[in-house]
Amino acid sequence: MYVRNWMSSPAVTIAPGVNVEEARALMEKKNVRRLPVVDRGRLVGIVTASDIEAMLGRGRGLTLRDLYRALDTRVEEVMTADPITVRPTDTFEEAASIMRERRVSGIPVVEGGRVVGMITESDMFAAITDLLGMHEEGERIVVPVTSPEGLLEALKRFSKGLGVRALVTYHDPTTKQWIAVVRVFGRPHGKARKPRARARVAAAAK
Repeated sequence: MYVRNWMSSPAVTIAPGVNVEEARALMEKKNVRRLPVVDRGRLVGIVTASDIEAMLGRGRGLTLRDLYRALDTRVEEVMTADPITVRPTDTFEEAASIMRERRVSGIPVVEGGRVVGMITESDMFAAITDLLGMHEEGERIVVPVTSPEGLLEALKRFSKGLGVRALVTYHDPTTKQWIAVVRVFGRPHGKARKPRARARVAAAAK
């Protein structure tokens, strides 16, 4: 699972010499909250809606004075220079880890020195819901596992005859158990099944 599979592409970019009001208007038009700043094909920074809001005064209406200030301020004056980047071939997990560690909500995707896309929190959320099959019909089975060795046997028992669409495991520090969340579809022996999506908690796997 790679960044290239989930990034938004092509990226909407802006030049460093453009004024802040044009950047704000472009964000509004394209429905984005961040723009990679590109100078002669090279990434030199990133400007976000938060950067502009901080300059103009967060949470208040745009006054005529603010507008003149925005028209008189260039993007390069408010952007973050030399932003962290990822490559299209980096894994989805690496990008998510960088976002969490750096506390950023979007990262430019660069290949061969060119900005080819953006990977954002929204892209991450879309990817997770898709990978977990959240918009598909099926049954969600929650399997508490007291012993890691029992996980495969538990999955075989509770998903027998069904297709496994997604499998996620996590550790619950309160119960000190590993929890397996499985989304399955289908019905054993070709039996008809009415479309539905529900959750079922299985007995703990020993």
